[in-house]
Amino acid sequence: MTGYVHHSGTSFTLFTHSNIFNSINNGGIYYDIDAKGGQSGCPVYRLEDPSRVVGIHKAYDPQKRLNFAAIITESVIEVLKLWA
Repeated sequence: MTGYVHHSGTSFTLFTHSNIFNSINNGGIYYDIDAKGGQSGCPVYRLEDPSRVVGIHKAYDPQKRLNFAAIITESVIEVLKLWA
């Protein structure tokens, strides 16, 4: 996962964090990767193929105690195309 973290004012720093996926289910990828405020929407990808984004970071799931991403499916791609 790579994204910009907001510090203060207009200060941002690009961070990359990595770890294995804990689980993939219900349209989500769950992982124990540190995420900070402002990283929602950043790409989630496999280290073996960083050119292929597999998810969009969403939030922290307090019940699972893991961060999670929405899996990029054909329907997600169609919505993204509408927004372009």
